[in-house]
Amino acid sequence: MGNSSVITSGILAVSVPTITLQDAAITASLTGNVAASHVQAHFSRLLSLDDSAITTSANEGDGGSIHIVDGKGTILLDNSQISTSVQGVAGNGGDIHV
Repeated sequence: MGNSSVITSGILAVSVPTITLQDAAITASLTGNVAASHVQAHFSRLLSLDDSAITTSANEGDGGSIHIVDGKGTILLDNSQISTSVQGVAGNGGDIHV
């Protein structure tokens, strides 16, 4: 049997031709000494964020990475952010790949 006190992070994945967020977020966030999940956003035409965010955050563990993968599409950011963060001193912020 596995150790029930061990928590592993996963992947939050979105894969569609067009991703449009308006006043919305795609977020992977965890508290405690646990790494945040990774976020993968795959699109082929358009990624449009308007007052929106794609983020990962952790309290003490490592922040999850963010992978933005496009098929030569367009990325539009209007008053929006793509970010990773760690609130405590023990973890590292995740990588962002665009």
